[in-house]
Amino acid sequence: MPRRFKAWDGEAAFDGQAVTFTWFASGASPAKYTAGDRRYPITEIEGVEWHALEDARGSLRLRIRGHPAPSNPNTDPASVVFGIGWGATHHSLPFAAAVLAAVQAPMIEQVTAEG
Repeated sequence: MPRRFKAWDGEAAFDGQAVTFTWFASGASPAKYTAGDRRYPITEIEGVEWHALEDARGSLRLRIRGHPAPSNPNTDPASVVFGIGWGATHHSLPFAAAVLAAVQAPMIEQVTAEG
């Protein structure tokens, strides 16, 4: 089942095989918008970080194998930034959980086969 949500700076979509970030000209930082839309196959993702602040702002960051993340999610093309009305918790957290489950599925299958 495809999942998607709109964040402040772009739209995040997950089709079970890859995560795609499509940047909005009105919200994305110049660094993200200039870098262009991104597609990350699940095989390149090693984890998901989800951060929310008390005022409903936060970010969803993909940890990409072999690529250290910039400290600021506003400049990281593997992150979307959300806030009130744009990527609310009830949309972004289930999205993060679905991506993380897909990332971990091969590891779980391997442990089960070995066990």
